[in-house]
This record gives sequence, structure tokens and C-alpha cells, in this order.
Amino acid sequence: MNRISADFLFAHSFIRRITTWVCLLCLTYPAYVHAQCPWDERDTLLVMDGSPESLSEWTLESPSDGGSWQINEGNIGGVINPGEGSWVYVTEARSNDIGEAELISPLLRSTVDVQALTVSFDFVLETYQGAGLAWLAVDNGQEWIKIMELNEDYYGSVEINLGEFIGQPLQFRFVFEDEGEWSWGMGIDNFILTGRRAVCGDGICEDGEQCPGDCPVTAQAPGWIEPGKSLNGESVSYTKFARGAACDDCSEEIELGFGFRFYGASYDRVFINANGNITLGESNAVFTPDPFCLTGPDMIAPFFADADLSHGGNLSYFLDPEKHYLIITWTDVPYYGCDEGDCEQRNTFQAVLTDGTIREIGGVIMPEGANVLFSYDQMEWTTGGGSGGNMGYGGSPATVGINHSSGVICQDIGTFDRPGRAYYGNTMDLGCPPNEVQSLEGKSLRLNADDGAIVDPSFDLTLIAEDHDAGHQLTWKTERPKDWDYFSIEGGTDTSTYTELITIPAESQPQLPLGMFSYQPGQTSQYVWYRVTGITSSGEIRQSNWVEIGDQLSEGFELMNVGPNPMTGPVMTKLQVYESGELQWRLTSMSGQVLNAGTWQVEPGVHQGQLAFAELPAGTYVFTVMGMDTIQYRYVVKL
Repeated sequence: MNRISADFLFAHSFIRRITTWVCLLCLTYPAYVHAQCPWDERDTLLVMDGSPESLSEWTLESPSDGGSWQINEGNIGGVINPGEGSWVYVTEARSNDIGEAELISPLLRSTVDVQALTVSFDFVLETYQGAGLAWLAVDNGQEWIKIMELNEDYYGSVEINLGEFIGQPLQFRFVFEDEGEWSWGMGIDNFILTGRRAVCGDGICEDGEQCPGDCPVTAQAPGWIEPGKSLNGESVSYTKFARGAACDDCSEEIELGFGFRFYGASYDRVFINANGNITLGESNAVFTPDPFCLTGPDMIAPFFADADLSHGGNLSYFLDPEKHYLIITWTDVPYYGCDEGDCEQRNTFQAVLTDGTIREIGGVIMPEGANVLFSYDQMEWTTGGGSGGNMGYGGSPATVGINHSSGVICQDIGTFDRPGRAYYGNTMDLGCPPNEVQSLEGKSLRLNADDGAIVDPSFDLTLIAEDHDAGHQLTWKTERPKDWDYFSIEGGTDTSTYTELITIPAESQPQLPLGMFSYQPGQTSQYVWYRVTGITSSGEIRQSNWVEIGDQLSEGFELMNVGPNPMTGPVMTKLQVYESGELQWRLTSMSGQVLNAGTWQVEPGVHQGQLAFAELPAGTYVFTVMGMDTIQYRYVVKL
């Protein structure tokens, strides 16, 4: 089942504790979605900036297997200090074992005179091959309670609301555990515990709330396309929903003029449904949502809830069949039953559907294969009167996500049934309460509906090297062209002996198609191997694949790996593609009967993917990939 996992996913460094789990969604945020109202008074209760002076009352428990804590401006291996000046960290990069290491704060005896309590810090966790675990716990005078746990690399700032601990004595404990294997380590800097004595509401400027100072309104979501504009920013004519103001639970069928991929199938028609969703294969008049996964039509739901266009608002769309995209915008739509009270609460949100080849929408980079973008403006209600709602809230919560008709495959992003800005994530898997609807405002979400997954651009660098008359030509590709600082080009006679040829600032590189960079070393026959190392704007180091000039195919593709074999889960594939085109794959029985098949549209580079054949019994099969006219690979696999 494709759901948001219980792993700790960070959304703009905001962490919220629900029991001992973190329930978060990776959304695309603007720099500041909401400004906090000015606080009347704020007290800094505890500070640790990595200096020996600020650590004088902290306890640095020696690692259980040796080594020691470091207090300086150094790095964990190649990972730079997340703050400024000194910081405190443990690392096995110096050939130290760590085992388990603890950093414990002094005891803060009272917080009774504050109304809000927040802890923030700069944090690094560097794992190695799955080894490395870190957590932060709070002692409230009775027990240690985890408020953060991580088992994947993280670099950046963290902020945690500790409102539930107000009035209690507090002590903090950071723990790193290498899990019995070699790992990089963990580091902390700029730890600040802040108490606020008087707050403006909950500290966020809600609509209609009178706060001191200038509180700006919600920032526009990245990727938002203004109605009346195309993806290129040109003025175009939008089509109004066919039923217009007479529409309550109605639908309209649209012929796309391109193929839209959804869970392994391709569709050339979709149904736009008034109640905040798009369906495939059949329309949907259901007005009361349930959390995904559901049996029923294949559905894309930017906000599945009981809207009522007969009381105002607008639903419109723009289709560009030649450029392969459809924009659908619900503007200022009210909820059903608002005539029983008032109709001032309105929701404005948008979905963009593409064929998966469009790489940028409104400034948002779309990873390869991403074919759906949800964007949200003002969101003021969740539930219609026919779904148990009262004044737009409560009842059956609104649902956001994508759903396969089988009822067993979906991407449940979350449900929403109340006002406010708290987001707890996937409510079904993690036992969290439904989310608060204003948490969607100003945010965007990318999905690959073909794989049924939330996606985010990766920092992978894919290099292609070619031999031309003028010399060697290097071209590399990235899904995050705006997030790089500079690139280092390396050449060598093999992959163990190489020389840095040049360092190129990323911003100085004229880009080819979006995300493409190039460099021509010239006539350098002594180098036959090349690699690109990139430095991100946040200081991360990423390297491309090595490429050998003399060994490179001029056309077609190469199937590099299929495995593991026998399969204990999905079939994992890895291909090196040298030219654009379509590849076909199929799974057959040993007698040649085709059991499953599909196609991949590919561009030059390294492609990795997975295919699940859960409905097949254990046995021996033949997996084949073919295309580019003459190339074919066949693997015998066991499931």
C-alpha cells in the first residue's frame, strides 16, 4: 500500500510531536508562509551555541565504545558545521568508535509564567549505509519523552513546539547511537529554548485576528498558476465548468489530447468533479469523502469535500493538448449548506495534470515522472452540511491524495476537519487526529501518479560524455538546477587516479533544457574517464556517475541490473540510456505467456525504478526489456 510512511519527513524544519511519532508531509513551501504576530514579551530560558562557555553546565556523556565529543569549528567528515563558530558533535570520521553518546542539558526548574514554549537548534545527522540513529528527549520531571527521532541524513534547522510541557521542570537529552556499525555522527549548534509570556492568539495571524504590528497575509503557493494564464505566463481563455452556477454534485468529461499515467495505465480522458476531485474512467457524484484507500473510481483529490458552486465561487480549467497539460482551479468555492448560516468561508485550490515531461510549473521543479501538482491558496472550510459539518467544520473530514480503484493502493496525504494550522500528516497510518485546513495554505505538493508516490527533486547528477572532433563533450543533468553552488569537473585515466580540471559556478553556466549543464574539456586524449562533483547551496557534496569515453555506446540503452534474484519484493531495475525513446518491458512465463507488460518513456541518463508483481505466485519467470529498434535484454527471475 502506497501511503506516507512513518519515517520522519521534514517540512521546512517544522517538527510536531504526536505521542512519540512525527507525522509530517514533504510539501513545497515559500520562504515564509505566515509571519508570526509580534510577541509582547519573550524570554530566552536556555542557550547553547557550541562554545565551551555555553556548554559548561551541560553533561557530555562519553561515548560508550570510545572516542569523545568534539567542541570546535570542524566538520563531520565532509559535512560542514550547520551553524556559525563552534559547535558540539561526535563522529567516527576520526576512526573513533562511538556506540552511544549523550548530551544532557542542565535542569530548568520552572516554566509556569509562560504561555508559549519553543525549542530550536541547528542539527546534523550523517548516517552510513543505514547505520546511525539520533533522538531528542525531554524529561518533564517524571519520565523521558522522545520528541524527535531520526534514522536518515539531516542537515538544517529544527523547531519544536513544547506547549504541552509548560509549567513543568524540563531537561533535554540528545542521543546518538551508531547501531553497532561505522557511522559518521551527530552535531548540534544554536540550541535556544524560548518562552513567551503573552501571545497574540496562537502566535499566527489568522484572518480577522487583530494582532499588533503588520501581519502579512498568506504567501502565494509555489507553482500557483493564476486563472487566465498558461504555464508560460501567457494570457489564455479558461473554460468555465459546464454546469456553472447550477452545479452541486456534478461532473464534466474532458478529452486530454495526451496520455496521463495513473498507476501503470494511460488515460486520454478525465472527469472534473465539482467536489474537489478528478476521476478516471467514470464520473464521481459522491459528496461525503472517506480517507483513502477506497474502492471506487481512480481519483486525484486536491481537496475532496462537499463544495456547492450554486452558492458562488468558480470552477474553471485550461487545456493545452499540444503541450500536454491541464490546469483546474477551484476559486472561492463555498461548502454545501452554507445557506443555513452564511457563505463567507471559501476555498481556493488547484491541480495541474501533465504527461510527466513538463519539468517546471510556476517556478516549481517537477522531478522526472512527476505528473500532478497540487497548490493551495486560501482554505477556510472542510465539511459540507450533508457530511455532518457544522459551519464548515467537523463531520466527515476532507481528503487529499490519490486513490486506486482497487481500494488497496493509494497515497493518503491527509484528512482535514478543523480550522487552524496544525499538520499531523497521514492520519490513517499514524493514528494522528485529522489536520487543520489552514496548514495547506501557501503550499504545493508534487506527485507521480503513475507510481502513486509523493516526489521531490533529487540531487542526483547524471553525466553523459561524448567524443567529438573538437574534443570531449560533457553534459550532466539535475532535477534541482537552482539549488547548486558550483560544479567540479574531474578527469582521469581510471576511476582511482583523477585530476580536478576546472570548477564552474552553477549560476555562470548557461543552461540547456531545464536542469542541463555542459562543459567541453577540449582535446585531452590522456583522460578517458570523467565525473562531476557538485556542491549544493546548503553545502552538501554530490557526485555523478563515472563515464568512460571510449566505452560509451552511441545509441540505445543498456540494462545494468535487475534484482535482487530471487525477488523478495518489487523487481528493481537500473538502466543506462543513451538516447531518448520508448522502451517496452514484459514479464512472461517460461512458456512465453505474457503476464504483465508496460512501457517507459526515457531520456538519456541513469534510470532506476521498481515494478511490483504481488498478484503472481512464487515461481520462475522471464523479464524482458526491449526498444531502440534492435536492443533486447532478457533476465530469468524468480518470485
